Amino acid sequence: MSELEALSNKLDGQLTALHDLIAALQKKLQSGGEDGAAKPDIHEIWDALSNLQREAAIARSNTMAVFAVLFVRNNRSVFSQSGLLRRRPPKLGQKSQRKEETRPLSPMEKTIKRIQEKYNAEQNSFAISMMVGLVLGAIATFLIYNQWRDWKVQSDSGVYSEQTRVLENEIANQVRANNNAGANNDKLNTKDTIAQPVCSPTDADCKTKEAIRRYNLTQRPIFIETTAWDTLHSGLLVLLSVFFVLVAREVRIEQQSWRTDWKFYQFPFLTLLGMSLLSGLIAVFASAAVNFAKLAWAVNFHLTQTQIIFLFEQSGEFFALHFGAGLILSFAALVIMDKHRHLSVFWTVLISIIFSAVYAGYMWLAIFLTYGSALPSAPKAALFSQQTRDTFIFCFVPFLFLLTFAVMLEITEAGDDDAK
Repeated sequence: MSELEALSNKLDGQLTALHDLIAALQKKLQSGGEDGAAKPDIHEIWDALSNLQREAAIARSNTMAVFAVLFVRNNRSVFSQSGLLRRRPPKLGQKSQRKEETRPLSPMEKTIKRIQEKYNAEQNSFAISMMVGLVLGAIATFLIYNQWRDWKVQSDSGVYSEQTRVLENEIANQVRANNNAGANNDKLNTKDTIAQPVCSPTDADCKTKEAIRRYNLTQRPIFIETTAWDTLHSGLLVLLSVFFVLVAREVRIEQQSWRTDWKFYQFPFLTLLGMSLLSGLIAVFASAAVNFAKLAWAVNFHLTQTQIIFLFEQSGEFFALHFGAGLILSFAALVIMDKHRHLSVFWTVLISIIFSAVYAGYMWLAIFLTYGSALPSAPKAALFSQQTRDTFIFCFVPFLFLLTFAVMLEITEAGDDDAK
């Protein structure tokens, strides 16, 4: 701290000297040709200008050094001991600021004001979009599983045959018990309460509805667990793929090595591809990790080497194809982050929809090339195949994320002074 204080005092002295040099130079330039005064020597002007430039460079370097050290030490917050920001917005019921307080902001004040008003639109939009994508994606996945179950029930009564058999046995036992209870009541002249069966033995519609209801109840816990794993799979894929390029892009921007003003007719494909390669690899490991955890959960964490080998033999190709899924997601995120300030809301949202469609097509192809041929045929009442159903399930979270991400960036852009 002593070194920082010494550097700060030195900076104050240099700024004062710089001010004196500017004032002296301005007086010399204004004195030429007035009241017969001789014009200042050109060599003196150049010497003064040279001194001015040198002192300005020193002041600039010291200012940057002090500010950077204090900024990092204060956890990227600004503390002004000398009260650089003296002006505050008037409170409710107070008069506006006086004229002398409405002077233009100095460069230091502008810098501090910019930092204090800094809002990281990309990171905040990413967090909100992830939350929306996970919640709505889980709901959509659960609903499509429910709808698929209804189509199975409508197409084949055999899916709830076990519930029908158990129900008929219950009804028969209840009727037999009621008959015995009625006979005992007549013999003993009593009126014991007799429980009625769920359905009449002759009411086929009632028995069918009750069997379907019981079948649905048995399927609900399975759907909830499957929905959780599917949402975790897609969510982790989006989280890791996009978060990596988001952080890497911010680092490149701070290093002034990332351009956001590129044109679509000069699409920087190689630049975006180089940034997205690691996201593709991360997506492969994320997919494998979730499926490995799912298998471990199913066997109560008593995994055997044979089970692990079988998992990667059966699904290894599917895991590897997630490399392309990670590339598409990272490409989409980079394009949306780079161009949302230069495009209208419509075009930004359209970009997210286009990339979502590309992602859906790629996932459909990945399923077709890996385990699509092993899928059972769709129920007769279904509107689409099980391969299409699985494609929807894998795409709900990414689609909702990209759509919300584009919308949130456009919303936060409204309050950004740099927005175009």
